[in-house]
Amino acid sequence: MAPFALGWLGWRRLERGFRPANAELALFEGLELVRGPKRVLAVTAHPDDLEALAGGTLRLMALSGSEIHVAVLSDGRQQSNWRSNLGQIRKLEEEHAANILGYSRVHYLGFRDLSLSRIPELGPALESLWDNVKPEVLFTFDPSFPEPYIVHPDHLTAGRIVLDIVRTRPDVAVYFYGTSDTSVIVDISPVIHDKSQAVLAHRSQLQAPPAVYSLLMRVYAWLRGRPVQLKSAEGFRVLSLENLTARSSRGQWIPGGRSEKINSPPQAGSARRRTRCERF
Repeated sequence: MAPFALGWLGWRRLERGFRPANAELALFEGLELVRGPKRVLAVTAHPDDLEALAGGTLRLMALSGSEIHVAVLSDGRQQSNWRSNLGQIRKLEEEHAANILGYSRVHYLGFRDLSLSRIPELGPALESLWDNVKPEVLFTFDPSFPEPYIVHPDHLTAGRIVLDIVRTRPDVAVYFYGTSDTSVIVDISPVIHDKSQAVLAHRSQLQAPPAVYSLLMRVYAWLRGRPVQLKSAEGFRVLSLENLTARSSRGQWIPGGRSEKINSPPQAGSARRRTRCERF
């Protein structure tokens, strides 16, 4: 009974994090996110993270004409693999995934993984890329409310670096993936096959037959969509830019409680955030 009870508790914990406070608004925001061309920068700690957690959304954005730049902070060479040329292998795998999903360009910053938090050059390097790309929309790991099963020091560092930079560059909508505090949901059912193929492109990281990984990825997408009756979905938390700007102007940068309740319906037609229903 103990394993069953633990499994049930784990399921309930995941389900709470995947369920948005306002399902209708979360779906609306997901539609707005993938509609129309936008300039996107997606920041990921290692090759393969982005495809697993936000690949379907990025595929939909690419199909709608968005220009998608991906920043891979590390080469992933330390990720539990005996191959001496693992960094180069993972770069080739990421290029394959990029071709499947339609990324415009992948930028490899090339830092050593498992130590991103101790690399002072990381922040300036990402800041320079940010200024060159000039994104309207940015994706990264959730550093404040991550899913418990994917917490990794490099993942948290990627999110925290973005939080540091966005204080001085607030004209971007920041979406956190791998979150346990969902406020935006994207229906990825039409592109679930493309996402699956992009995840499987990272063959050096597969510890089981590809069919098993494909099944696990589809089950995860089903779990994300289940709270809003979707077959397959991805979920995000959005950074509150109004609260961020206000706190930064007062010299405050302290993660805090929930933001104000939404009292009016959102207006369509903009990549900028129109709702602020999350914590940071």
